[in-house]
Amino acid sequence: MQLIYLYHSGFALLFDRMTVVFDFYEDSLGPTSGCLHSDLLRRPVPLYVLASHFHADHFNPHIFSWREQKADVRYILSKDIWRHRRSCCRDVEAHWLIKDGTYTDDLLSVRAFGSTDVGVSFLLETEGLKIFHAGDLNNWHWMDECAEAEWKGYEKNYLHELQHLADYTTELDLAMFPVDPRLGQAYCRGPQQFVEKIRTRYFVPMHFDESVAAAEAFEPQARAAGSTLLLPRERGRKFTLFTSPDTLSKTHTTMNIKGKFDHFNFNVTNLERSIAFYEKALGLHEHSRMEAPDGAFIIVYLTDDQSEFMLELTWLRDHPQAYNLGENEIHLCLRVPGDYDATRQYHKEMGCVCFENDAMGLYFINDPDGYWIEVLPAK
Repeated sequence: MQLIYLYHSGFALLFDRMTVVFDFYEDSLGPTSGCLHSDLLRRPVPLYVLASHFHADHFNPHIFSWREQKADVRYILSKDIWRHRRSCCRDVEAHWLIKDGTYTDDLLSVRAFGSTDVGVSFLLETEGLKIFHAGDLNNWHWMDECAEAEWKGYEKNYLHELQHLADYTTELDLAMFPVDPRLGQAYCRGPQQFVEKIRTRYFVPMHFDESVAAAEAFEPQARAAGSTLLLPRERGRKFTLFTSPDTLSKTHTTMNIKGKFDHFNFNVTNLERSIAFYEKALGLHEHSRMEAPDGAFIIVYLTDDQSEFMLELTWLRDHPQAYNLGENEIHLCLRVPGDYDATRQYHKEMGCVCFENDAMGLYFINDPDGYWIEVLPAK
């Protein structure tokens, strides 16, 4: 499957047997020029066109002209579009959905969920995948402008809609969701609540206008929740996802890729405490750091001054609680020069030795957040 970012909240999904377009506003190069008009309308497969609500940046009546260029166009639209834009919909054969409404055929199924603005959000299911387009579903709290009681009311409505989705599914393969910096300092609050509630494999920001950096700033929060953020930096950006084994077996070319280790990340709850621990225990020190403009995260890279490999420490303002490390079956490993037994005794005096394997001649220490680091003698 291929995902193409058109503009704003507009996306196209390309499957072998169909094309799906969400919330068309403009094409990838301009209002009616770009990959959709030059290529996608010519694909010899059915075209599904979904629009979540009547707002002009989510619904463009131009979509109805596509019937003149393509025979098999299937419209799945929010019912509010009929109410607010009836004049342009009179001659359209469409499936009109309200919240909890469904559409199903032999290629896909679509279920409408709620919105915190107007219209609906969409859950598309096909080929074993669950794909979500939020429309205008978000925590539109406007807390920088509203009294506390007012913005908490908005948040309550959002969390209600989010729970309604979670009652149906707690896992998504792909979600397109607003990350809108107009909300002010806590503009990532809604997206973070979403990925923490709904386990999302790939998270794609939308509704950020031209503020790419603001959308990118959500990456640490997405990663902390187990999501991979796909950032559409420019119109027409393409992502190839969910490649099947059959497709891979048909690929005749092989690229000779030689990856090089660069860094490893730990999310931490107290950045200065962690920096002090790694300097005292292993001699690592700060190489560089990156801070979000709104203070949502700080990333610090630690170096050993011997290799190019870095340890990345990520602190998230909105995650003060301890991280759930599960079975913690991952670890970092460092080799230390000098007297290995003396180093082990030093770590014991620090109280950070968590496991010793005398048969293999090694031991582990754990940092203040519970991450394990294997310590080996230098070769």
